Amino acid sequence: MRVEQQEEFVLGPSLSGPVLPLEVKQEEEKKPRIKEEPKLFTLSPEGVLRRLSAIDQKPILITHLTSSYVARTTSRVHFLSRRYGGSQQDPLPRPAQRFVAAHGIPQFCFLMPTWSPYAPKQPGEPGLAFLRVPDCFRDPEHPVSSIPTWVRRSSDRWQYIGHYRFVASEPLTVEEYLNQDAFVRETRVTAIFGKDWQTRRSHPGGRMARYRCARHIVWRELKLAGEDRFATEEEIQRAIESGRYNEVTPEMVRDDFASGLLKVNVCAMECYGYDEKFQRELVEGYSQPKRTWARVFNDVKSEESDSDIEIIENPRRPRMVFDCVEIVVPSWLTRMRARELSPEL
Repeated sequence: MRVEQQEEFVLGPSLSGPVLPLEVKQEEEKKPRIKEEPKLFTLSPEGVLRRLSAIDQKPILITHLTSSYVARTTSRVHFLSRRYGGSQQDPLPRPAQRFVAAHGIPQFCFLMPTWSPYAPKQPGEPGLAFLRVPDCFRDPEHPVSSIPTWVRRSSDRWQYIGHYRFVASEPLTVEEYLNQDAFVRETRVTAIFGKDWQTRRSHPGGRMARYRCARHIVWRELKLAGEDRFATEEEIQRAIESGRYNEVTPEMVRDDFASGLLKVNVCAMECYGYDEKFQRELVEGYSQPKRTWARVFNDVKSEESDSDIEIIENPRRPRMVFDCVEIVVPSWLTRMRARELSPEL
């Protein structure tokens, strides 16, 4: 029998005298486990600090959310691209205009630690990305100050780390590029000639590879002429129509990298802020039934319904719905049931 005295001493059946009050230990919040992925790009510590000097490296503090809630991840394939638009593969996707009209975000950023090993480790921290500056920052008509950024933690598990501002930093030097693994260098070369998962609508499949080759040959001539600018669409189209894209070969691209004419872009990432409300929207939206993930934003909603969620179903195949879980009935099972219910049998 436990007896509590006024002096706050505790007596137990196996204790002969008073003991000190028991201290209540506060449960320490467990830090989220982050899967370490292999690093394909490597830089010296001096090279990292030199490129980070272009931004304010002070991290953003998150005060109203716990670390476990901040560490919650979502699916890019099944949730983010369906609700907010944009490609499922492009690191800098731009959603369609109907999505932009609904949420007002012109572009997103998705970083993989494999190809951007110096990306922010925790939300709000600075980092580096081996990317060009997103197009939305160079848009004179609708400039933006920051864009939401995600980092992949595991297969199709992406963590929102904040709204970041991307600043062009010093690209990789020739020595730094040549010190990279041969697989990394060859991947950069073959990326120009291969087909993309995300292609432009006007240049699907192999035509996108021709577009990149034509852009490279025009950009190469501009660099050799001393003009530091991007190729225009008219110049690229002329190179495609004239067939000059055939002049680009893997050996040419390798020589351009080795000579320093073609460089790997590096951006310094400065956290502009962490939208706690946006993180709640991501977590709560991803926890909803899967059939509500296909959220379609329309410029003008239907007058009959105020809902902005549209459930897309394939009318060719019947479906059974049990507790908001959709089960697709195979065609062979439908035929078998039809034969069983047939009056001729």
